[in-house]
Amino acid sequence: MLLLFVNIILSVLSMCSYLMFCDFTLMSIVYALIIFISAFVSFTIAVLLIFAIITLCIPKNKKIEGDSPIYRRILCRVVEYAFIFLRVKYKVIGDELVPENKRFLLVANHLNESDPLFLLLAMGVKRPIGVLAKKDLWDWFFVPNAIVGVGSLPIDRENDREAAKSIIAASKLIKDDKMSIAVFPEGYTEKGRGLLPFRDGVFKIAQRANAPIVVAVINGTDGFFKRLFFKKNYIEVKIIDCISAETVAELKT
Repeated sequence: MLLLFVNIILSVLSMCSYLMFCDFTLMSIVYALIIFISAFVSFTIAVLLIFAIITLCIPKNKKIEGDSPIYRRILCRVVEYAFIFLRVKYKVIGDELVPENKRFLLVANHLNESDPLFLLLAMGVKRPIGVLAKKDLWDWFFVPNAIVGVGSLPIDRENDREAAKSIIAASKLIKDDKMSIAVFPEGYTEKGRGLLPFRDGVFKIAQRANAPIVVAVINGTDGFFKRLFFKKNYIEVKIIDCISAETVAELKT
């Protein structure tokens, strides 16, 4: 909302600057409105362009050693700004269950490739999380730069040895109090098949880090990209439980 407010103020100032130096006629009002719209669109394009440049400057193979709060704040603000025009609304339920001032493992169902984004937005800047994401995303354009910018790690779902390295790295980030980590235990998006079997290896992250597990349910992201430019999207991230570190330590995966 901050970016939208700034955009409106700057656009109004541009329009008023024009009106100050011309006669107040019908045509001058029309031109003023055109200036307002042009300034508004120009600001939006500038914001997106600057964000894209900053993101592409982040090496997608960067070693993750902790959070990048400045980039995280930029990402959250720009995405929320874009959502206003794309008619995407999201809400977080059960936010009070998330531990304060303590790192945790966040587990959620997996409906769509957009799920990590909504978990990042749900946790915000004050509770930074990275995502243990499928390695295939690192072959995409722009996406790996963005998720690496907020401390995400790739996991190779078809290579147990490489997957184990990712699990160890994720647990270390939590244990060293660098940041929390979000995972999708199903490993794959559901695609209408209902909840898939969990891969128990991801729970070892919490056990190795002696951290609590926050359980979340995502609703509304299935078919998100198909609806993005044509229909409204209502996304819900619901926190349903927080399993203490002591209970997690006793679990058998």
